[in-house]
Parts: sequence; structure tokens; C-alpha cells
Amino acid sequence: MYKKLIVVLPLAISLAVLQGCGDNSREDGNKEEKTAVEKVSEPKVEIDEEEVEEPVKFELEEVSIAVKTNDNVTADDFNAMFTQESEEKFPNGKYELKDGTIINADTFSYVSSDFFDYANVVFFDGKIAHMQIESKSSIEEIEQGIGVSFEGARIEEFKFGTGYEIIFNEKFADENIAVYPNEW
Repeated sequence: MYKKLIVVLPLAISLAVLQGCGDNSREDGNKEEKTAVEKVSEPKVEIDEEEVEEPVKFELEEVSIAVKTNDNVTADDFNAMFTQESEEKFPNGKYELKDGTIINADTFSYVSSDFFDYANVVFFDGKIAHMQIESKSSIEEIEQGIGVSFEGARIEEFKFGTGYEIIFNEKFADENIAVYPNEW
């Protein structure tokens, strides 16, 4: 029996030690697994210096819309920008003012564009004197769209319909004209 005890005792001690080691390794293994899980959930970023690109820099180019004053826009300029209506033009048209004065001015009508549905423009002494513009656009959109500054002009909304009367020269305001070129 003593021989059995000598064989069984080291075996039992070995098993007890192994079992104890197994329990500890199991707990440590769980901790390692938790740690491993935590490490997996954290992204690992490795940067290869050769792959790093310089930041891209964008430079914004300022774009300006050339808005001319009515002093700079001639009938030829306006005709180049917009299509004339073939029947409604009176080059060197004759106007009679209410005070009896007769003056001549170029008067042209223009068909629909991106900024107006219809326009009638009077040019006097090489400048825009008067404009009637039928449009659903705002006055600011029209001003930018046709490239003419309305600064210093009298702007009146149409009483009927949608549009504006823009008066640069008071001689050509409706209340000052007795006879228009199409009425002679």
C-alpha cells in the first residue's frame, strides 16, 4: 500500500497543481481575452511616411460680374447681348415732350431672355435713358443679369403685370412724353 501511496500521492499533487494552474490560467486567459477584445475594438493606425500626402490647398478665384453703368452701355452693346424684336424698333425715333420739345432717341424692343420676358429700351445721347422690363425676376436679378447698374435711376414697379420701369433720364419718364415714335 505504501507503494500505491507513493505513486498516487505525487499523481494527486500533480493533478492538484495542474488543476490550480488550470484555474489561474483560465482566469488569466479570460483577462487576456478581454484585453484582446479591447485591443481589437481599438483601431490600430499605422502610417507609412511614404504614403502620407501633402494637404491639398484650394485657392478660391474671385469671380466678378461686370456691371456697367448706363453711361457705358450703348445700343450696340445691348443689341449684342439681347435679341431685338423685329417690328418694335425706332432708330432715331421722334419723341415730343409735353413742353413741345421734339427730341430723337433710339428705341428698341427685345424678346425674352434669361432675365426678362420683354424689354423696351430707349437710348439718348449714347446712354440708356429709359427701360421697361417685363419680368418675374427681382430688380437685383435683372440688374445683374443684364449687366447694367441701376444706381441713380428711378425704379417703379408696373401697376399692372409684373415688371419695372427704370428711368435714367427724366425726359423719358412717361409723364413727360406727349407723343411716342410709334404714334407719328
